[in-house]
Amino acid sequence: MTGAQRWVSSRPGFARSIAAGPGGHAVYVTGTAGHFFATVAYNAATGAQVWARRYNGAGSSGSRGNSLAVSPSGSMVYVTGAAAHHYATVAYNAATGTRQWVRQYTGPGDSIVGPRQVAVSPRGRTVYITGAIGGDFTTIAYNAVTGSRRWVRRQQGAGYSLAVSPVSGTAFATGSSKRGTRFRDFTTIAYHG
Repeated sequence: MTGAQRWVSSRPGFARSIAAGPGGHAVYVTGTAGHFFATVAYNAATGAQVWARRYNGAGSSGSRGNSLAVSPSGSMVYVTGAAAHHYATVAYNAATGTRQWVRQYTGPGDSIVGPRQVAVSPRGRTVYITGAIGGDFTTIAYNAVTGSRRWVRRQQGAGYSLAVSPVSGTAFATGSSKRGTRFRDFTTIAYHG
């Protein structure tokens, strides 16, 4: 291993998240291009673009892709971000880029949305999203195949990152919670998958 550059691929926009497929043949990038989530699949060996897709939250401005995860089988790619005042999560077929489902979530009366990260359970059955809606640390679980919502958990604060146990499937979300009017506590929550 020498660190020699193998390839470079550029396109307009701001990349925010990257993940490699489990077989090592593809790499996926998401971010923002104009008012859209922009997600691109590349051949990992050559850098050739395999597919590119955009999503803008049913015509809303200000959509941005924040995080991307690949299913353990390598068959699906999940992207989450903000679309207007929603958490928006999009599932794509990893080989073709065909959209499989889209789900949006907005808490009651909330206007500030910041989904930060997406993660997939080790068997590929559940997709987890964490971030902040209004003043709440909000984590959502979806059925990975259908996109149906399994549960939502909220508490005062803001979620920033997720990890899923490869053994138990427990989802761990971490972020900050408030004491008084300020974010002061380093908070980690474990959720039964």
